[in-house]
Amino acid sequence: MKLTVENLGAISKAEIDLSKDLIIFTGENNTGKTYLATVIYYLGSNKSFKIPQDTFDERDLENRSKEQGPRIRNIWKEREEYLNDAAAGMRIKLKNNIDEIFSAKEGFFDKTNFKVSFLKNEYLKKAILNSSFESSLIISNH
Repeated sequence: MKLTVENLGAISKAEIDLSKDLIIFTGENNTGKTYLATVIYYLGSNKSFKIPQDTFDERDLENRSKEQGPRIRNIWKEREEYLNDAAAGMRIKLKNNIDEIFSAKEGFFDKTNFKVSFLKNEYLKKAILNSSFESSLIISNH
C-alpha cells in the first residue's frame, strides 16, 4: 500500500510505501516527521472515525448481498473494486478526521490531501490464491 500526502504541516508532498517491513523517517526538527508517523498510525488503527453520511449507499450494499443463483464472477475485477473502495475509505477516514487527530481547529488542515493506493498486481494475486469460495469455482484467464 502506498500513501501520498500533500500539504501536511511542513511537508509539501511525501510518498510512503507502507508495504515495506521497515520505514525510517530522518530529518531536522519541525519538518513533519511526527505528523506523518501519526497519520500512518491512525490510518491503521481501529479507532472509530467520523464518515460523512452520504459516503455509502446502504441500498446498494443490500442489492449486492441479495444476488442469488449461478453467476459468472470476475474475481480479478471484484478484488480490484474492493481495493479501490478500501483506498477511498482510508482517504475519507483521514480527510474527515485530520483536525481531530491533531486536536487542531476545524479547517486547519483544509489544504491537506491524502491518496491511498494498493500495489494491485501483487496484492490481487495473493488475495485470489488465498481466497476460499462457498461454491464450485473455475478460474480462467479467458
